[in-house]
Amino acid sequence: MSYRAKAFPYPVMSPHSSDFGNDVEFALDVVPEVIGGDESQQIRVSYEFGRHSSEWLGQYVESGMAEYVIDIACSETRFRDFWRVGHPVGHREFEPGELAGTVEVTPMIVAAVANPEYQPSGIDREFGSHSFAVDAGDVLAFGHTTTFTIGFNAGADRGLLTIRFTPDPEYFNNYRFELGGDRIIINAGESLREPIARVQSIGVQLLYMGMFKDCIASALEYLAEDGEWEDTSHAWGKTLLARIDELGLDVSPDEDREKFEVIAQRLVADRWIHAVAVLNG
Repeated sequence: MSYRAKAFPYPVMSPHSSDFGNDVEFALDVVPEVIGGDESQQIRVSYEFGRHSSEWLGQYVESGMAEYVIDIACSETRFRDFWRVGHPVGHREFEPGELAGTVEVTPMIVAAVANPEYQPSGIDREFGSHSFAVDAGDVLAFGHTTTFTIGFNAGADRGLLTIRFTPDPEYFNNYRFELGGDRIIINAGESLREPIARVQSIGVQLLYMGMFKDCIASALEYLAEDGEWEDTSHAWGKTLLARIDELGLDVSPDEDREKFEVIAQRLVADRWIHAVAVLNG
């Protein structure tokens, strides 16, 4: 994310402007921690908004005209959220795999309602006695971005595969793969719901040596063609490559499709894929 100096049509409290004076304070303390055991990689982020330069803005928030927001972004997992915290002190628990690698957080005060006569006190005299129009969602203040790092646990169970059923007639008795996101998505026809559930329930290897094997082989081919391989940003890719390394399998991105098929068979043979597959309704 980037909150460099920029012009606003109204006064904004930020470290890049003198709208509220030259010595702006708007601090946010964040403490990330892993909860539920190291294997879960479930993250809790505790926060506390510190002192800031404008008592008037603090009262504006307390009146309900504005609210504290934390912009939290993680490029590793493609997660971003404008977190409406509600209180100046609190915490949030993130699902396993939502945050990994570099995480950036920026404290903000955002208008909660429109105000055609926004006129904060304590602003630079160059604004005179003019009032300003702000809309709900307009940024009224922001501070410096804080960065922290969450170690990526490639062995964590974060749902490598999701089977998503669709009534689309093009998928009747058919399935296709989506490999460009954080999880591998298997789009399957609604006609396959019962057979898949039956095969999973009786514990045989047919599903794993069929649809799942095809999926993993396609995923390996995708990583090779995508040019990232071990540097992949996909959470499922990191998990898959970590499993290959754990099993001591010999595979490289320049292998042909047949080799990926062989490796895929080995990966699904012990039904490891079943442990990280999610069935969606």
